[in-house]
Amino acid sequence: MGKLLFVIIIVLILVGFFIVKINSLDLKDSEDQKEFASLYGNWLFKVAQNIKTITGEAIQQDWSINDTNSTS
Repeated sequence: MGKLLFVIIIVLILVGFFIVKINSLDLKDSEDQKEFASLYGNWLFKVAQNIKTITGEAIQQDWSINDTNSTS
């Protein structure tokens, strides 16, 4: 569990760095801080939506053990 948490934290930090770099933000400036918070929040929201979609699709799949394909 500790390794998974570590990986998640590293990913969140890297995404923050990418957002700052791609958008040329200066986090010393309050307007850029607001822009960063907005962009990062939007990204987190999209990640949550994607997880929800993937989970919903996985739940709808037939996960039962079906022996109809056996040739006996």
